[in-house]
Amino acid sequence: MDCFATVTVKYTGQGIRPTVNQTGQGIRPTVNQTGQFIKSTVNHNGQGIKSVNHIGQGIRPTVNHLGQGIRPTVNHTGQGIRPTVNHTGQDIRPTVNQTGQGIKSVNHIGQGIKSVNHTGQGIRPTMNHTGQGIRPTVNHTGQGIRPTVNHTGQ
Repeated sequence: MDCFATVTVKYTGQGIRPTVNQTGQGIRPTVNQTGQFIKSTVNHNGQGIKSVNHIGQGIRPTVNHLGQGIRPTVNHTGQGIRPTVNHTGQDIRPTVNQTGQGIKSVNHIGQGIKSVNHTGQGIRPTMNHTGQGIRPTVNHTGQGIRPTVNHTGQ
């Protein structure tokens, strides 16, 4: 009767528990590998959940990045849901000194509805712009619905 006891050490097969600095797949999260990872790391360039200062995708909002943000960020060039400050995208709330249409303007030459010194589109009224005006204005050269004073229009 033959008995065989085979116990090998230091083989080059698969490993069940995670290793460090490997290039394959790991079951538990590893450190500094080039494969897939489950938990998030810091300062990596792949996909991650809750990472800081990375180049990939992020779920929570970051500050001063160029990607998309869920919550409003400051001084970024991407899209913002809530109004942001000093960005180059769209403005939700009315601004001052824009060149569009206005509501209720005073001392203007064109149409306007109370706007104050703006050159764009404005929800709130501005003054001294060249848009359309619904309510009567003073010293303008456009049309007036209610009687105006010292104007040259109808």
